[in-house]
Order: sequence, then C-alpha cells, then structure tokens
Amino acid sequence: GFTRLRAFLEGMQRWDPGDIERWRRGRLTQVLLAARRTEFYEPLLPGGDAIAADPEGVLLSLPLIDKSIVSRSPEAFLSDPWPKPGLVRKGTSGTTGSPLRVYWNAESRDWERALIWRQRRAAGCRIGETWRGMLGGHLIVPFEQSEPPFWREGASSRLSYISTYHLAPVHARSYHRYL
Repeated sequence: GFTRLRAFLEGMQRWDPGDIERWRRGRLTQVLLAARRTEFYEPLLPGGDAIAADPEGVLLSLPLIDKSIVSRSPEAFLSDPWPKPGLVRKGTSGTTGSPLRVYWNAESRDWERALIWRQRRAAGCRIGETWRGMLGGHLIVPFEQSEPPFWREGASSRLSYISTYHLAPVHARSYHRYL
C-alpha cells in the first residue's frame, strides 16, 4: 500500500487545483461518514445526506477535542469493534507534556509513511540511497546509558536513529562528530 499511496501523492502534485479540491472534499466526506460509526461522534453527526451536501459545515459544527478526551476512551473513536485483527495501539512521545495512544491499521501506517516519503522525495531524498537522521521520541539506546554512541544505524534503510533522550551539553561534541 505504501508504494501505491506514495505514487498517488506524487502524482497529485501535478493535479489541477479543482481536482485536488474535489478529492479533498470527497475524503472529508468519507472520514465523517466513518466517524458516524464511532461511539463518540455518532450522536454528534447528522445523516449521510447532510454530510455529503456540506462536509465542511458539518466538520465546523463539531466540538473541539483535546488529547485528554481521546485518552480517556480511545475505543470510543473506533469505527469498527475492538479488538479487530490488524489494529494496533501506537503512541506519541509526549513531547507536548502528555503522550497519546491511538489505534492504527495498516492503511493508516501506509498513509503516514507515504506522506513522509513524498516530502523527502520533494527534498531530493531517494529510498535506499539517501542517508537520513531520525530524531524523535524513540528510545534508541537504554535510557540508563551514559556514554555514546546514542544512535543506531540501519544500513539497508539508510537511516540513523538518534536518541533525543540523551541530548545534553556534556554530549554535544559526540553528537556533533557523529552528525
């Protein structure tokens, strides 16, 4: 799915603005129709005809939610019953103060990867050819580790995972030399 979606997104860059707008509106309608099947949004959303007629207006009518609402009951945001084969919980690092755990399926993972690679390819990166560094909320080496290296390399993917948990003035020279 990733390869197909990445090619689709790259092709979309050459679409005329009207085609992009029609696609965006159609996707928003699909998302809102799926949301109608969730415990959280079902009582808040109108029928399918109203959604199709004005998806933007329907979206604007919904209350703003924050991470605390999703964290209290993540299953209330699922459009299919839990547990469902292939659905996994994935979390954020919590860099904004509180981590969030949400459910992902294979398609959502493919979309994320395809969007990231569309950006990388626009910057000139090539899969399997261009080395990249990943700094994020990933625990790359044990938290207790006090000496470099605080990174690991995936040679086949040309990716350096670099620990942000160990960034400190005392390690600045090591990070600088590595980068």
